[in-house]
Amino acid sequence: MTTLSMVVLILKGISWLAFSLPIYVACARAADVVYVLEYLATTDRVDRGVRAVSGSDGSTTVPLMLLLAAFVVTFLVTRMITRLIRSGRGPFKDNVTGDGVHVHHAVPGLFLLLVGAVVNTAASTPAIRCLGAIAIGVGASLVLDEFALILHLQDVYWSGEGRASVQAVVLVGVCLSLVCLGFVPVTGSDFQGGPAFVIPTVVLLVVSVWAAWICARKGKYRLALLSIFFFPVAVVGACRLARPGSPWFRKRYAEGSRKRRRAIARVERSDKRWSKRWIWFADLIAGAPQEPDGGSGDVERTSTKRS
Repeated sequence: MTTLSMVVLILKGISWLAFSLPIYVACARAADVVYVLEYLATTDRVDRGVRAVSGSDGSTTVPLMLLLAAFVVTFLVTRMITRLIRSGRGPFKDNVTGDGVHVHHAVPGLFLLLVGAVVNTAASTPAIRCLGAIAIGVGASLVLDEFALILHLQDVYWSGEGRASVQAVVLVGVCLSLVCLGFVPVTGSDFQGGPAFVIPTVVLLVVSVWAAWICARKGKYRLALLSIFFFPVAVVGACRLARPGSPWFRKRYAEGSRKRRRAIARVERSDKRWSKRWIWFADLIAGAPQEPDGGSGDVERTSTKRS
């Protein structure tokens, strides 16, 4: 038995005997990492693994995966901290003040986004680009966690309107996951091979953008975003009825028309089926709001006081 195998067994044993969930998760994950290292050390995959992780083989998969992991972990940790602050528990409970300058966590998020973008643009070292990807993931998560605040220009974090932040984070997370899995709308190889290949690609791209624009005009923003990766989604979203209140609905569906009545009835059926499930999921992750219909919300959760 190798040394790494013994380390795996010890970590697994600690994880099974641990009474604390964080200790169990940490030991289990550490054991998995050590197991992978042992596997690489006993094969000829070491060099290829190092090249893939560093990105020196030209691959962007690992930086994208690091970006996605940083994005998801930051959102979960941020929501955990804010929920502890709201309940008056945890080491951050004394950070809430009633006066002074309150720094929303979207502010450091913007700085991290800028730093990550500059690093990824200027750096030539693969390892540095991976650090830039992590900075972008953390910054984007902090900014989008307060997407509703930016949208409404008031603190609606713990209100019903604050669920827009969770929707934004989920949609961006889905898009990043699709990119990591290789679902990209256009690649460089699509424009190679002469006019017989380039022209159909350009036509398909133009039709996809046009269909996505129609989806957005019809108020189907989630379908518009997903249609970037799946052309059939764009076509289906563009052909279906618009949501009430959307620009397409107001301009093209006359008062009392059959399409207007069908659109309203369809949305009511859809919301009745899916709204409660989505609200339950969003509240499970981010915490239930205190003000169902919006409002000014609580004092900023991650506020700091400037003396």
